[in-house]
Amino acid sequence: LDWYKSVKETQGSVEVTSIGQLNNIQQYGCYTISSGDKSFQAIHDVIEMKLKEQEKRLPKHKYTLDELRDLESKLVLITSNNAENRKEVDLFLKTLHSICSIAEVLLALQQAGNVAYIGWSMTCSCSNDHVAELQNQAQLMEKDLHKWEQHVNEKREQFYVMNYYTTTQLLYLQKELGSLKCSDFTSSLNHQ
Repeated sequence: LDWYKSVKETQGSVEVTSIGQLNNIQQYGCYTISSGDKSFQAIHDVIEMKLKEQEKRLPKHKYTLDELRDLESKLVLITSNNAENRKEVDLFLKTLHSICSIAEVLLALQQAGNVAYIGWSMTCSCSNDHVAELQNQAQLMEKDLHKWEQHVNEKREQFYVMNYYTTTQLLYLQKELGSLKCSDFTSSLNHQ
């Protein structure tokens, strides 16, 4: 009987904590999707959730993707029997899924070699419903991905030598040739 009471009390505290985290995220949260200047990362490396600094002391100021997915699981379990916070939870879930979709397409664009998306970043506040905008952004990026893949395939057919190299090798080659060209240009200016 004591064990049952303990489990019941713990369950209640998990619910209160999870709903509290959800409220803090919706009031103060801001997602950032950013690859920095690196390419070929994992999805958990490009998504970050930070809570804006407030006068109110918050127990947590930063969430990783794994922590957000853990919160997602807890919230789904909590609201499965309780419709009280369903609307807020649904908004959180849709926003998180949209953010993950954008991050996955971002990684795919980088793996495909699209240099326009290396160093790309975006932020999104959680205080409003941005789901439609986020879904629209994901669709635009997916279109860019398909156009880029088609462009690369055409160039690989036109310049067969490219087929001897992986996308990673081509990106490295582009970076090195670009820096060589810049250093040659700078040195020719210094000699004049």
